[in-house]
Amino acid sequence: MVPTRTPGRYRSDEKPNEVFLRHFTRLPAAGRLLDLGCNLGREVEHASRHGWQADGCDVDPTVVAECNDRLRERCVPNAYVSCCSMQEYVASTEHVYHLVHCWHVLHYLTAREIPSIASGITRVLRPGGTLILRAFTEGERALCTHPERDWLLFPEGALLLHFPGLRVLEHFAGIINDPGSVNRPEPHQHAVELLVLQKPA
Repeated sequence: MVPTRTPGRYRSDEKPNEVFLRHFTRLPAAGRLLDLGCNLGREVEHASRHGWQADGCDVDPTVVAECNDRLRERCVPNAYVSCCSMQEYVASTEHVYHLVHCWHVLHYLTAREIPSIASGITRVLRPGGTLILRAFTEGERALCTHPERDWLLFPEGALLLHFPGLRVLEHFAGIINDPGSVNRPEPHQHAVELLVLQKPA
């Protein structure tokens, strides 16, 4: 099933998330980014404008079309978003990446799919490459953020077990305050786990 997304959900002035920006500055001046479930491509655009080749994928064809139109209209070089699932992309790509970004998209998968996507992500990371991943944890249920949605939620610490060969650069599990977004402007909270991992060189 294709997850329901909202085209135009990001304002043109909205920046990539703070974790991405913080770690991006520590990476090579030129590299290659893969953004899994990239929506309208904030991180794709940022990396491309800083001299990187930037690839993204998303399963929603409407969002992918809007994203690629937006990238063309803004004359963003070396950036393209494919319409396919995360699993299809990491299984088929011949590229390896300095940075893989996977931000709040694993909840669309099933528990059975997690080992294969984790293995695929590890495969496409180049030696020395960085993975930035954030996902919802089981504490999200108590917050009732989206009670109508049947999301895959992770026990705290469970995600890290799927990446045994990667070195931990940053790890957080707990409640975060979200000041609001275009679709949900009021402040709210989320239960999340953040992993920033590095593949040994």
